[in-house]
Amino acid sequence: MSYPKITVFMPVYNAERHLGEAIESILYQTYRDFEFLIINDGSTDTSKEIILSYNDPRIIFVDNKENLGLPFSLNKGLKLAKGEYIARMDADDVSFPKRLEKQVTFLKDNSDVDMVASWIEKVDEDGKHLGFWRADRKNNIPEEIYYTLHFKNCIAHSSVLFNKELILGLGGYKKDFLNEDYELWLRLSKVAKINKIKEVLVKYRESNSPSKSQAYRLYVERLYMASFHEFLSDERQKEILFFIKDPERKKMPAKFSEILKVYNQMSNKIINSADSTLLDIKKLKRFCRRRKSHFIFNMVKRNYLGF
Repeated sequence: MSYPKITVFMPVYNAERHLGEAIESILYQTYRDFEFLIINDGSTDTSKEIILSYNDPRIIFVDNKENLGLPFSLNKGLKLAKGEYIARMDADDVSFPKRLEKQVTFLKDNSDVDMVASWIEKVDEDGKHLGFWRADRKNNIPEEIYYTLHFKNCIAHSSVLFNKELILGLGGYKKDFLNEDYELWLRLSKVAKINKIKEVLVKYRESNSPSKSQAYRLYVERLYMASFHEFLSDERQKEILFFIKDPERKKMPAKFSEILKVYNQMSNKIINSADSTLLDIKKLKRFCRRRKSHFIFNMVKRNYLGF
């Protein structure tokens, strides 16, 4: 039996407003060798009816009888997928028609890469253009992505195409994280090459901001995922880490020299832990130096120049 090259996988939960647009953006792809696996995770709105209204043999519909949560559905999708590659899709986003074609071609032409993402366009609930993601302009090659992932996410979940077996070998998504995608990318970056196509292939819909408590948990998770436990011995070190991650929004918690010392320790740890068989260490060091200069500039601008 022959299987499709790609499984496009989309979990759905109460996504009726934008679901039709998301589905059609996949069905109208120029690349045709795919199955479209849609898991309805116990939606209580009309999402199920919208999915079932599409009569396309490429759609594989799975219905969770109750809401089991995104990580559960993501891992279920990994196991059910028949494609060699998985393209993630969110139920409120839109893929441009040539997304799959360009990503498959990229992986075919770059056999050493196991996951490729793309740039995204940010839109609001009504589809109005909000701008582009700044993280896309600075993080495109494996070395840049590897370094930046230790500080923040720079990959949009619904823009990726990845090797299914590799992700399964890593154990899939972990259920203990609100940013289950970010945590997975960080693990993946240590054993595989991640690259980006420097072209907007997805419209990413920005919804309402998370609550303060959820936002705080997201931030703490990022600290944990960055694997900098040794710097969390006291509140002062913790504040320095928070500041390093966001120098434009927090007042300096320590002397300039102390902050740079911690920053250099973090950067050295990232470089020393990199796999030289995967990454060009010289490129990684150059990017590290550029990011350090950018960090110092923002720190001075915010705390000494007052803007």
